[in-house]
Amino acid sequence: MKSFTTVNYHYVRPIKGSRYPTLKGLEIKKFINQINFLIKNYNIISGDDLINSIIHKIKLPNKDFWPSIKNITYHNQEIFLKFKET
Repeated sequence: MKSFTTVNYHYVRPIKGSRYPTLKGLEIKKFINQINFLIKNYNIISGDDLINSIIHKIKLPNKDFWPSIKNITYHNQEIFLKFKET
């Protein structure tokens, strides 16, 4: 199997002006900018694509990217649904 790129997003949320500004996270606008960059420059693959490539030794396209979003909160879920539409 060849290599691929993954980014694990743990907590995407509004930080400025929030009740917990010191709680680490990524601002929504920065997340959207990162995702837009990745969409333009990489081939987005699903978890199923990744698993099938390993089990069945299927080659993935070049410049693969697998996004991983952990701990889906209300904000993360809203963002993930927007991402899924693209």
